[in-house]
Amino acid sequence: MKSIVAWMALVLIVPVSLAAQEGLTPGQKAFRFSLIWPSAHAEFHLGSNITLEAFTQMGSILSGANLRTSLLGNVALNYYYNANKRTANGRPTNLFSGNALSLRHSLTLWSNIKYRAPGGEERTFIRSSYVMEHVFRRPIGKIGFWEFGLGGGVAYNPGFSAVELTPSLRLGVGIGF
Repeated sequence: MKSIVAWMALVLIVPVSLAAQEGLTPGQKAFRFSLIWPSAHAEFHLGSNITLEAFTQMGSILSGANLRTSLLGNVALNYYYNANKRTANGRPTNLFSGNALSLRHSLTLWSNIKYRAPGGEERTFIRSSYVMEHVFRRPIGKIGFWEFGLGGGVAYNPGFSAVELTPSLRLGVGIGF
């Protein structure tokens, strides 16, 4: 519960209009829909090539003949370390195109994935993770984009009371505005 409150506070309280330097456009916003792993993103320029990104993402697994799904809430701080160079070279930074280091918190908001806890009790799978990713995002025309991210971090499932290392892979092709 504390994680949900912290996630919501970060999305609602962090200001989205700090002073900006060269690179990303001050006040720039982007809304993206990824088609590979269904997700919807909102990203806001905070200043100095830093953005706040909030997104929801569907996850699915096949368990026997049953499709199990979950809905994840994510919030990330992104640092676009090459935005100034892209601007100076006349390359686009629309839809936050460029290379970024991303620190992301992910939390299961809803799930129909069940497991048996020690003692035989059936529980819903809930997971919280913190991940550092290296993300590459490029535009396709005026409203399209592709992205690739690779990283890792730690995850915690309260039902197992254990912290585990987790890899992170981000693939996306979609539209944005």
